[in-house]
Amino acid sequence: MEKDAIKIKGTLHGLVFNFNTDAADFQEICQALGKKLSDSAQFFAQANYIIDENSNLSEEEVRAIEEIFSLYGLTPGQLPEPSKTAPVQEETDYGLEQGTTQYLMKQSGDGVLIPYGIRSGKKILVEGHAIVMGDINPGAHIIATGNILVMGTLRGIAHAGASGDKEAYIMAYRLAANQLRIADKAARAEDNDQGAGSYPEKAYLKDDVIIIDPYETPQTKRTMVKAAR
Repeated sequence: MEKDAIKIKGTLHGLVFNFNTDAADFQEICQALGKKLSDSAQFFAQANYIIDENSNLSEEEVRAIEEIFSLYGLTPGQLPEPSKTAPVQEETDYGLEQGTTQYLMKQSGDGVLIPYGIRSGKKILVEGHAIVMGDINPGAHIIATGNILVMGTLRGIAHAGASGDKEAYIMAYRLAANQLRIADKAARAEDNDQGAGSYPEKAYLKDDVIIIDPYETPQTKRTMVKAAR
């Protein structure tokens, strides 16, 4: 199936799906959509969806697509009507703006650049790799289907490889996370863990245990306790 048959764009109001039946037949589109939603269930869970009005679908096909979304827990969203007085602001691929309670983002290339830190209470979902240019505070939550790179201190919750990728990793300038997840494995620091060192560290899976290594000196290892899952 042509990759242009399904396009997804992240906005502040939900994920906008464009379906092109000129690139693939409708049955193939439905199968591909179901597989995508299933493979990245953590990313798409409870997301809002919007079917692009430029999709060349019949009313019956739209209803079939809506049934698939409902099956995987997505709910319909709606883009706001453009204001006649205020200038129209174009949505970016990131759908990222300060002050919102949840971010839904689509990958641009292989990853998404988040140009500032993540405050407590915020939740960011990224399809692809996530690069955070700042700290992730306690109570903040970031989920990515790929790797997570934090150009600051990671104190919140981070989940890499959310679609099941056990080769994914989490790296931070200072790693002091409340909880780390990679694929279907989770770990939290021991009670007597005094936190990360003053150097970059990388968390990855080895024998189904999350290991943390100093990024530049892999001879020394710090292992986190795998949580019961």
